[in-house]
Order: sequence, then C-alpha cells, then structure tokens
Amino acid sequence: METLQPLSENPLRSLLFAPGDNLKMVEKALSTGADAVIIDLEDAASETAKSKARGLVRNALEKHQAARPAGLVRINPESTPHWEPDINAVVCKNLQGVVVPKVESTQTVVSLDQLLGQRETEAGLAPRSVAVFLLIESARGVLKLSELVGCNSRIAGVIFGAEDFCLDTEIPRLPGGDALLFPRSYSVISARAFGCRAIDMVFADVNDTEGLRRECEEAKRLGFSGKLAIHPRQIDVIHRGFAPSSLELEEAKKVLEAFEEAQKKGNAVTLVSGKMIDRPVAERARRTIARADPSLLKADLPSDG
Repeated sequence: METLQPLSENPLRSLLFAPGDNLKMVEKALSTGADAVIIDLEDAASETAKSKARGLVRNALEKHQAARPAGLVRINPESTPHWEPDINAVVCKNLQGVVVPKVESTQTVVSLDQLLGQRETEAGLAPRSVAVFLLIESARGVLKLSELVGCNSRIAGVIFGAEDFCLDTEIPRLPGGDALLFPRSYSVISARAFGCRAIDMVFADVNDTEGLRRECEEAKRLGFSGKLAIHPRQIDVIHRGFAPSSLELEEAKKVLEAFEEAQKKGNAVTLVSGKMIDRPVAERARRTIARADPSLLKADLPSDG
C-alpha cells in the first residue's frame, strides 16, 4: 500500500471531476492518471441522490489506497441543508481535501475549519490533515479573495469556477477568455500571496483538444499550477500544457548551471546569452526544472548568507 503524501508535496496539474452518485464513474476516475479527483456532491448529484451519494463517496475513499490521484470531495454550499451532513460523511481515511463552492465569506471558512477539526478528531485523523480548496464562483467571491485565502491555514488552493461566475456577472462564456482575464489573474495573485495553488477553470468542450491546449498554455502564462478536467481524455493534454517545453527546460538548465557556477566564484550575478541572471531568475529556472521532475521541488537554492 502506498503512503499518502501531503498535497503540498505533489503536483496538482489535473483535477478531474467525478459525479458522487455514480460509483462506476468514481472508481474509473480514481484509476485515471489525474493528479487529483474531485468527487462531486454538489452539481453532479441530484437533490434526491445526495444522501445516498455521501455513503458511496465515503466507501470509495476508504477503498482508495493509492497515493495518486489525491482524493478530494466537492461538498455543497453552506447555504444548503447538505453542508454539515456532507462534512460529517466524507471526513475519513484517504480524504485529502474538500472543495468548497460559492465561497464569499470568511465566516464560511472559519465554520468549515471548526467542523473539519471536530470530524478529524472523531475519525482519529491527524489535526488539520484535510486541506481546503476555495471554489470562487461569483463577483463577491472575487472581491473578497485576499481575505478568504488569508483567513485560515487549511487553505491549500484557489479554484476559479468560470461557469457560475459568468452566470453571476452576466459575462458571456466565450472561447478565448479575455473577459475573464481579471478574475483569473486575481485568483492567481491571491493564491500565490499566501503560498497556495491556483487552479484554472473547466474547458467544457471535451472534443476540442486544440482549444484545451491553448487554454492550458494561457493558464500557465497567467501563473496557474493546474486545471479542472471533466473527462479523462483531457488529462494528458492538461499535463502536457503545464509541463515545460523542451526549449524552456534546456534554457532553464543553462541558467541554473551558470548561476551555480557564478556562486562558486563568489558572484551574485552572471550572464547567459547576453541576459542578466540573478537569484530570482535562477529560482524561476529551478522551478521550471522541478515541474518536469517534481523530486527537485525541495532542492532550494542555497541562501546568500
């Protein structure tokens, strides 16, 4: 049996949704190459099926012994009667995180932290072992983002939910995503300010591989670390989209090698192909290499002192 690792030690490039009321699809999702599976108790589970789905989700998580994909559950919003029953049901062995939809208030995050703490104790889990991902889906949620992310240490990531955001703001959901540039960028900035992951929106057309590839490249340029997926065929495209290209990787290796050689000589700055290389540039190069080989994520540059 593989030992579960903290989410912070693994890449989260692809997060695949699976309907919580369909055991076959949940099991299939957990056997894919996704970095994480979000078992959905909200939109994908009908009102009449939610109670039964909770038991199904718990059983699926308890049987999921592999370290990957990480097991996450999207619970229902605090405004619904399903909030506490969802939390009570899904906090168990192998649950690595909950995705909280439609978050707009710090009180929601505080309330969730308290409920998760109680359930962790009752389930014999380590304190604060269940991470929280904030799903931002409204104008109010975007405006409150920095407060939301900074209010609790459980928060591991921010996910931008475009479909509900467009419904809330009446912004057309069109290819290209220019109208969503601000909320997407602000999601990244707010997440990174508190050391959290930033996960990009769903790409709805499962047949448009080229469109997904372009959107992944754009998401990477904006600073997202991963993307939601709604079908297993999207996983490989997402992984390739967030991986450094061969050219990026080659350039990063040159930069890091040159900087490390400069440090040995007591220099803080060097040149590579006429470009100045200092510590921030070298650190970006190290992180580029680490995306291709996650084992290098712990290999920080030595301090100046």
